[in-house]
Amino acid sequence: MKNKGFKIAYTISIIFVVLVSFFYTIKGFIYPYKYRNFIEHYSEEYSLDPLMVAAIIKTESGFRKEVRSNKD
Repeated sequence: MKNKGFKIAYTISIIFVVLVSFFYTIKGFIYPYKYRNFIEHYSEEYSLDPLMVAAIIKTESGFRKEVRSNKD
């Protein structure tokens, strides 16, 4: 019984480590975004997380250039 539980815990641990290790490789498939070069450049310049910046752009405009703010 203990050996079987250990194998399950070990397998789950290995899967977790692999997923965390490849996070930056996988993130492009999970959340691809347009204008990656601009976002990464200015995110680094202003010390921001590029995925957060991309998420805000996606939420606010859906990456559509013609969308403008309603603020007067």
